[in-house]
Amino acid sequence: MHAWGLDPVMCAHAAPLFRAPPSPAAGALIKSEPDTVIWAEDVGAERRVILKMYRHRGPITTCRERTFRFRVQREFDALTHLQSRGIPCSEPLAWAEGRSAEHGRFEILATWEVAEAQSLRALAAVTKAENIRWDLGTLYRDLRHMHESGLFHGVLHLRNVLAGRDAAGERAFYIIDTPGALLYPNSIVGTSMARFDLLLFSSQALRHLELPPANIPLEAYGADAPALRPRLAGFRPTRFDRQRIKAEAALRLVVARRGAERVRHSYLRINP
Repeated sequence: MHAWGLDPVMCAHAAPLFRAPPSPAAGALIKSEPDTVIWAEDVGAERRVILKMYRHRGPITTCRERTFRFRVQREFDALTHLQSRGIPCSEPLAWAEGRSAEHGRFEILATWEVAEAQSLRALAAVTKAENIRWDLGTLYRDLRHMHESGLFHGVLHLRNVLAGRDAAGERAFYIIDTPGALLYPNSIVGTSMARFDLLLFSSQALRHLELPPANIPLEAYGADAPALRPRLAGFRPTRFDRQRIKAEAALRLVVARRGAERVRHSYLRINP
């Protein structure tokens, strides 16, 4: 198995994670689907590691991603970007790809576990009957910083945001699950991509957290709340909508990168 993305400081923790073939231990399984397995693993540190495996990957997909970037590599890079900007997220540790008799061709990502955290979707199901006033202002400010840093998440569901505690014991939110994220050279605030992220998350918060529209803190993000708030209740993106925004985002990324490259070359000509 080949492993990359290893922080030298973390190698002692990462080495046991990439034994061949990887397999979840009994009782450590978090999710098991035909194509995806997620489990927790103890590596002798104070914190556990979460392993996510995409398995039974086809040869064409594997060849394409080996030529460009693997799905877990894209997720690792996006999380590394968020972490470097101080935006709370699941901390990336390492990624690898390989093949085994049990899982076929697979890709695997290791991140540190966010202690005592649950997804907002899971918490919504548990606490729906309770009268909890969710304060998402901190999260919306983090989403603004995420977009200012140039990152488009693309699937910003409640299940992809964890609620936990920070080092001071205060409630904190952590962004996870970023294999489809795109990273632009400049801020995407005000673009259709940022608006899609914001509407998707806010509409789910409205429905599943049972917040009144006035309690969705669009102002904390810096959005045009009077214009966006009326759209939340009816926002239900279809498959076509998701494919359309994905195609537009990819096209905008090509244009943005070419523009950034022209600026860089112009700078080098003026400042050799």
